[in-house]
Amino acid sequence: LWIYEDVELAARLSALGGRHEMIGDFEAVHLKSYSLPGLVRDYLGKTYHVTRARLRYPEVFAEIPSFVSKELAFSWLLAATTPVVVVAAALLGFFLTALGAAALGMAGVFGLLGKVLSPEPVGFRSRAALGWPLLGLAIVGGTLVARLTHAWGRSARWLVGMVDFARAGWRVLFRNGAPVQVINYVTSRCNLRCEHCYYKETLDASDSGEMPLEIFDRTTKSMGPLLWYAFGGGEPVVRKDLDKVVEVVCRNSRPKVLSMPTNGWYTEDTFQLALRVLQRLDRNTSLLLFFSVDGPREIHDQIRGPNSYDKVKKTMDLLRPLTRLYPQLHLNVTFTVTPQSASAAPDFIEEIARVFHPHAISVSLFRYHSLEHPALPDYLLDAYRGACAAYERLLRSGALKHYGFIGGRVLLWKEILQKDLIYRVAKHDEFVTPCTAGTLSYVLMEDGRLLPCEILSDSLGNVLDDSADFGAMTKSTAAKELRTKIRDTQCRCTYECSMSTNTLFSWPMSRRLATAITGDWLGGRKSQEMVLQPSEGNQPDNGENPG
Repeated sequence: LWIYEDVELAARLSALGGRHEMIGDFEAVHLKSYSLPGLVRDYLGKTYHVTRARLRYPEVFAEIPSFVSKELAFSWLLAATTPVVVVAAALLGFFLTALGAAALGMAGVFGLLGKVLSPEPVGFRSRAALGWPLLGLAIVGGTLVARLTHAWGRSARWLVGMVDFARAGWRVLFRNGAPVQVINYVTSRCNLRCEHCYYKETLDASDSGEMPLEIFDRTTKSMGPLLWYAFGGGEPVVRKDLDKVVEVVCRNSRPKVLSMPTNGWYTEDTFQLALRVLQRLDRNTSLLLFFSVDGPREIHDQIRGPNSYDKVKKTMDLLRPLTRLYPQLHLNVTFTVTPQSASAAPDFIEEIARVFHPHAISVSLFRYHSLEHPALPDYLLDAYRGACAAYERLLRSGALKHYGFIGGRVLLWKEILQKDLIYRVAKHDEFVTPCTAGTLSYVLMEDGRLLPCEILSDSLGNVLDDSADFGAMTKSTAAKELRTKIRDTQCRCTYECSMSTNTLFSWPMSRRLATAITGDWLGGRKSQEMVLQPSEGNQPDNGENPG
């Protein structure tokens, strides 16, 4: 901000629970040489920037009044309109009327200034009276220009957003390889070594694989507008320039949803990262932070290390007040049903809602990192299904905030349907929907490789190459052959990101999703309930889950 920093700082402190007090005998000296032109410029600039600040951050200033009384506001309006009335009357030939209006205005000025500036000499008050209309014009003009500029900016951003949605719709309809979703691993570094993490073998690599900003800039320009950009790792927060990476991505690809997982270990770093991102983030982009919680405290700390559970809670508690200042920030929890957490899975969903107060809960299923893998045991699938059913009950009861942005209700129903698809694939190896991986969604690895998803190893190229072009890679012969292979082999897995895109944009699922949403809006139909029915067999008989 160029002006109003002190009020903005106090407003943010107030919103975040900071303590401050008014000191009545504090005085400050403005080291300025005042002149009428300088005063007009000063009032014009101050009014413009103050108005822009209050319009830009309405949540920040929601409880902070402008301290402008009705009388003062009326005097500014009178000051701005008096010269206009005088000039208009003079041009119309009503000289006496103009003279009378001027005299009336001056009388009002002298009355006001006589009250405010009574200790000052008459000559000063006379000069003030002559400058008063100019200051009124500057104040009213600065306010109007700020409001018009703000309205124009919002309209322009809305129009660009509508064009972006139209372009995304074109990609969904014609499917020429251009993405609507990109998952980007920004680092392979992580401070934890979770047993169920398929990525753990690469965490100790000598090269952390952090692509420079210029590669992000070049690559995201070639992507064009996206609906969803998801960061991944490793632990993304350990990357110190991640806020700059986010800024580049948002400038070039304008994602409507920006998501990022974190283990919540670095409390202060996570807060500072979120704050830096939110201060630059367009209000039309939602930031979703997913905090990994693997079970009740004992299980979570067993998997991730001592104090990990309390670290997550501390970090989310520190970030939560930011949601009042930035409504596009959503704090979520990711719970992966693993052999270690299966016994606690269904009941733990309610604990997540009660302890962490997230907007949403992402229930994930333990998976292997290839298509060829052992079948998951029934007890694990039953635990997953039970956790999904518990989450659905929370959603239906309104116990969770979920997402308030446009399309949030669509994502709610997507969550419900997606879990059912994942269960059917894991349980029966059933082909439930055509896959859009390599068509509408891609994974960009930290070493620059472009993959269709995390499961398939087929690389479409590397963005680190000097001649690399993301758009050309997605439309290459290799990409077309891969899409044909995925379609002809009825490729299927439980990878959540691809399954999200499948649920939203594969034709059979789109029809089912539309039916569920329509019924929800009409209030007369309900989706198919997910029922927890434990399967027979493959259940440990000693009360312990096999690792």
